[in-house]
Amino acid sequence: VVGRPNGRCRRTAQENAVAEGASPKEAERLAEGLRRRGVAAYIVPAPGGLARVLAGAFETPDQARAADSLLQLAGLKSTLVWRMGTRP
Repeated sequence: VVGRPNGRCRRTAQENAVAEGASPKEAERLAEGLRRRGVAAYIVPAPGGLARVLAGAFETPDQARAADSLLQLAGLKSTLVWRMGTRP
């Protein structure tokens, strides 16, 4: 959200974890497929050379649940998690 004059930061503490411990190649395939469906998916490195696929950035659990419905329509299960650097 950009306000005047230069914008405004919004705290978005929750996100949906779509895949944990995926290979980098599998993570890229999954994230790209989600992006083609309009889902804001991204990849975060995980220990052991693996990767996590995360989707969205939400202010409230209700917003995340709405996005989770889209993931379910794509045949994916996700888990609501706290974003890195935030505390409940």
